[in-house]
Amino acid sequence: MSDERVSGEDPHAALRKELDTRVTTGRREFREILTEVSDVLRENAGGDPRGEHPGMPVLRDMLDRAFARHLRWQRRWPARTEVDRLERAGQALAARGIPYFEALECCDGCLAEDGGDVHLWRLAVSQDPRARAILYCFDADIELAIAGEGLWLTFEPGHARLTHAVAKEILDVLQAHGLDAFWPEESVPRIRVDMEWRCRRLGRLAAHPGPDVDREPMVDVVLTSPVDHALTWWGEDRARRVPVREFTRLFLPWLPSLMSVTVTSLITGRSMTLDRDFDRIRVLGSGRRLDRRHLDEILGRWAVDGSLPSRDADPDPTGIVEVSHDDPHPLGTGARVSAIPLELAEARSLLYRTTPSVSAFLVFRARTGETLQLLWQEEHTLWMEGPDPRNRMSFGRFGAIAEAEDLVCRLALDGESDLPAFDGVRTIRWD
Repeated sequence: MSDERVSGEDPHAALRKELDTRVTTGRREFREILTEVSDVLRENAGGDPRGEHPGMPVLRDMLDRAFARHLRWQRRWPARTEVDRLERAGQALAARGIPYFEALECCDGCLAEDGGDVHLWRLAVSQDPRARAILYCFDADIELAIAGEGLWLTFEPGHARLTHAVAKEILDVLQAHGLDAFWPEESVPRIRVDMEWRCRRLGRLAAHPGPDVDREPMVDVVLTSPVDHALTWWGEDRARRVPVREFTRLFLPWLPSLMSVTVTSLITGRSMTLDRDFDRIRVLGSGRRLDRRHLDEILGRWAVDGSLPSRDADPDPTGIVEVSHDDPHPLGTGARVSAIPLELAEARSLLYRTTPSVSAFLVFRARTGETLQLLWQEEHTLWMEGPDPRNRMSFGRFGAIAEAEDLVCRLALDGESDLPAFDGVRTIRWD
């Protein structure tokens, strides 16, 4: 990131550019970016090239506009982008004993401070004890790709004599996934991929609050369940006072399973408790089910006059699965014990971004209640299992990640994975 102050009439030009870059990277939610940037500006007060902290309302508005611009831009993208192809290539390389790490560190200097090669190989071995080489990129490399300079990937073989063989293997995999990759300078272990960094934001990653509105309805929101610290919007407190707009756009659609919230209108004083019934929000007591795609309008009206829709919302027809997961690798996707609903495209991306290390797992559940469990085991094997509690048995087999993706798609769109119909499926009785 440049240390030069951007001149011109806009005193926040450098900050806007920073926010645009973080949004375009595509891996952090609105609240996470807001907190990270605000903290950095406060820590570096007076000496940050992005300028002074403009105040939280201004910073929120700037970030909200950056999200809106990105969502408009991504509407013009093809169905599968180069970032999608890179995610899939990363899994293919991992299966060959070459772990791929996206955004490993900020830059070479940061990697050196954390231990250099020792740190790098510790990360690789924690994913795959038999790793033969490593492929990675820095945050700075992604920033260059966002700027149109292509993506540079650094590789490190386990032995110097294998440099050319490893480079060829990596190039073969990248090119097989439709990426324009080449090794421009054989004395430098850096592969260039001619691509623009286009990381599609979906679901929670696309959520942003929208512009502030004068005299908009406010609500008090209280978690009636233990605070889940994986809820980045919520923070440390059990209770918050927020605009309906923010609550319904950033949090409520992804209310974790087994969690409920009590909402009180500051206008009418009325309260109601909500939980999530798969892809709809349920009003406890009345049982009314609300459309999670239009919660801003529904709760905004309720906060003013206490009214709710006269009938239940129809289920979302677009393909939703409920997902919990645990990726224990230090650079992994983290853990979520309480399941949340994900759009199919978001669930597929999570599948390919999960570090294929021993004990990493994903659990997908359809509206019908059918479940698919994926567990990575030793030697790059993926165990796929569908439990059948009614008959006290499971169906399972080892498979490739592409097969797992197909099962997830069937589960989201048809309500069943059809795993028992696959060749080589074992029946595992629980008794």
